[in-house]
Amino acid sequence: MENKEIQITKKPTSEAMKRAKKKYYEKKKQDEEFLQNLREKTKVWTKEHKNDDKYIQTMRANSKQYYEKNREKVLERMRNYNAKKKEQLSINILLPNIL
Repeated sequence: MENKEIQITKKPTSEAMKRAKKKYYEKKKQDEEFLQNLREKTKVWTKEHKNDDKYIQTMRANSKQYYEKNREKVLERMRNYNAKKKEQLSINILLPNIL
């Protein structure tokens, strides 16, 4: 058997079809039942695939991309978190049994 590569060519999508799809999905985004089903399916899919190497690599790459694009925002969030944590620790050391 010979390995033959099959070339798949997609038809160009018309502007009218693009607008129709966009309108359809905008309408679906307003439907609470649709969104709830989508959330549940996403949770199930993630639970099944969270240990796959490909999924882990994709998530790692996405995290790096997000950090590159939002570096200042991420660092500010981390600074705030660490400041609050440090404050909580100092309060707990000074007043351990009040609460």
